Amino acid sequence: MESNLRSMVSVESLAAGIRQAQLSEKAAGRCYWLADAEPYTFLHVVETLKQALEMEGLTTSARIPRVPHVVPATARLLDKAMQRRGQYSQSIHVLGELDMNIACSPREAEIDFGFVPSTDLLYGLRRSIAWALASGAAI
Repeated sequence: MESNLRSMVSVESLAAGIRQAQLSEKAAGRCYWLADAEPYTFLHVVETLKQALEMEGLTTSARIPRVPHVVPATARLLDKAMQRRGQYSQSIHVLGELDMNIACSPREAEIDFGFVPSTDLLYGLRRSIAWALASGAAI
């Protein structure tokens, strides 16, 4: 699962992009994907999160967990069966997406209203972790 891609964006960049879109006549009534310029591999996100946690003074495991490909496939089947019964489990749904690309290009937002993310992945994760710690959230 090292090659699957994820589009990510910091809360700060997302808020700035929403504000830019709100002020743009060209964006009126349109939908945009607001994300960092390039998607990240899932492994890169995990490694960067580990780095951010350590930079914020938290202890992390030396190993990076690997999920066998059968796990997401099984979770997708379970998710479909549950949804047919009107049930939903966010954890199972997300587990079923671990081997998928979930990425889109933010290029239209850049062209239409000048959206450019204001932070990088590491900075955004560090800010989120610091906020969670200051808010008393369990990490």
